[in-house]
Amino acid sequence: MSVEENKAVARRFNAEAWNNGDLALVDELLAPGFVNHEATSARSNDREGFKRVIARVRAAVPDVQFAIADMVGQGEKVATRVTVSGTRDGQPIGCTGIGVVRVVDARIVEQ
Repeated sequence: MSVEENKAVARRFNAEAWNNGDLALVDELLAPGFVNHEATSARSNDREGFKRVIARVRAAVPDVQFAIADMVGQGEKVATRVTVSGTRDGQPIGCTGIGVVRVVDARIVEQ
């Protein structure tokens, strides 16, 4: 796949899984052997664990939005800088973050 196609996968994951809460998309875009290197010992580092992370974040901040500020890619890797915003307990929240994914055959194999 081209770098642009890999970036499109990362873009779609942010828009549909994080912003829309589409957990079915996790199975579509994350490879069966997906590994989340951000997971702690308290969380599983596979697709099911990642679904739980998304669900927990969206339960705490139902209007959470991940806005892509920058995205660069090289080969199989795509780095994305996001601005995260939402409302929790009536108060606006926000932060920025950077994630790097590796995309193989239109699926994210690791983050």
